[in-house]
Amino acid sequence: MRSGALRRAQAVVERRAVVGWTLKQTWFQRRAGVLTVIAGVGAGVGGYEAVDVSEADGPAFAAEVTPDWIAPFMR
Repeated sequence: MRSGALRRAQAVVERRAVVGWTLKQTWFQRRAGVLTVIAGVGAGVGGYEAVDVSEADGPAFAAEVTPDWIAPFMR
């Protein structure tokens, strides 16, 4: 996952380390059609954020990493 505009940061997270997902949007993100995807992990910082991901790519990314968890929520 990558984040940051001026100062970039990248984190590689193993699939088995992900314990949950959070998708959130601010009012400004909603107007722009983007959201923040947070991969929750059991150790370390608690989660890794990908900011300003398109509304279609955010859930698709979570479904690609943990398809069994996300499939019931996808159309």
